[in-house]
Amino acid sequence: MILDNKIRMLASIYGVECDAQLTNIVSILQAMDVLPKEFDINDANNVFNNTKLVDDIITKHRDTEFSRVVHQVSVLRKNRINELVISLPEDVKEIHWTLDTENQSNYVGRTNVKDLSLVYDNSGRQIEHTIGNTKYKKYKFSFPFDLNIGYHQVLFSYQDPLTNEFIKQKSCIISAPERC
Repeated sequence: MILDNKIRMLASIYGVECDAQLTNIVSILQAMDVLPKEFDINDANNVFNNTKLVDDIITKHRDTEFSRVVHQVSVLRKNRINELVISLPEDVKEIHWTLDTENQSNYVGRTNVKDLSLVYDNSGRQIEHTIGNTKYKKYKFSFPFDLNIGYHQVLFSYQDPLTNEFIKQKSCIISAPERC
């Protein structure tokens, strides 16, 4: 029963409908390469190992959710959503960004992290997560101008407070109309 719940949690993380039969959910997660092809929900001898595997996948996904500055693809809706949720280590002071727009315009900027708003969950707690010795926090980031509708590329970078190396991450931003 614990394994069933963990598989449903994993499915939910990856956007798979959780009302389906468990065997169907496992098949979908295998087709998405989330679970290995040899994963067998009916193998009673492997319940412990299967549970640990699913736990590890959930943890890795959660860690990636925080260790990446922003999702690989973000959608902003005109007149509705104009900010990205970004994740940064707690002690980062400044984030640099370069935006290449669909119409070949280039913008470069930097933002002090202290000027960004923290993101809170539904119960009013800051959204944060610790990986190793690093605590990550979620912030709301907006460009200092309106993005035109289209597909744009952004490069975020910051100096890691522990190693002093520059961390860089590219992302695609889709600026879409509020509705079609």
